[in-house]
Amino acid sequence: MSFTVMSCQQDIKKYAVISHTRLDDNSGLNQSISNIMFSNLDVLMLGGDMANLSSYDDTILAYLDSVFDVSSTKTLWALGNHDYTNVELLKTYTKKETYYSYTQDNTLFIVLDTQLDSSRISADQLQFFKSVTDTMTSYKNLILLTHKLIWMRGDGELEHQIGSVSNGHFGDCSYCIQSNNFYTDLYPILLKLKDDNVNIFCVAGDVGFKVTKYKYETPDGIKFLATGMSNSIENCYLEFSNNLDTKEMAYSFISLTTK
Repeated sequence: MSFTVMSCQQDIKKYAVISHTRLDDNSGLNQSISNIMFSNLDVLMLGGDMANLSSYDDTILAYLDSVFDVSSTKTLWALGNHDYTNVELLKTYTKKETYYSYTQDNTLFIVLDTQLDSSRISADQLQFFKSVTDTMTSYKNLILLTHKLIWMRGDGELEHQIGSVSNGHFGDCSYCIQSNNFYTDLYPILLKLKDDNVNIFCVAGDVGFKVTKYKYETPDGIKFLATGMSNSIENCYLEFSNNLDTKEMAYSFISLTTK
């Protein structure tokens, strides 16, 4: 059985988030991705840990490019620790930095690098985030794509869920969700945008071992979402539907049946 992502009418754009497709080695990717018709997507977002060592050499990166078309401007990749072996080599394939923005369909996509400074968004990356969000007056939607679920740490309710949701533990290791500045520096900006009627979606990809999908809406109406593939749990991916006529953005987790 094959799943085809299709727009039922021309004014609806489809965006997908796919994450944690890695196996325990570099022999291939999670076979569930063969059930997705990537060519019918308007934007493809990769949440990280796409292969066991995604940037180890040209062979692996060329394979990932053949599957995900990583050099396309419409393929966005938030790097995880398994993607970080040779970032300079990876950038020759993606033709992008490790954090950047992209705009399409009245939507601003921001990709952040949560490996760069131990889960913190700091220095030039923080300045980039502040600068690009200043342009939000002309956009209806904001999708913030990260690998780590950095928004779980620092929230009293969500911190207790890290151990049962995130691949990365609560702690100080390189792949852990470390102490960070999401709620001090990023969330106030997101909250101001939400007050200006911008739809805010924070999407992360470091799940798959314990759950393959996660959703939470803050009391302020900001949505936290995560998706990632597993070798033992029923797989899915996250799909956004952007109705350009009504300016409404909806999302759903699309179940995948492994061949």
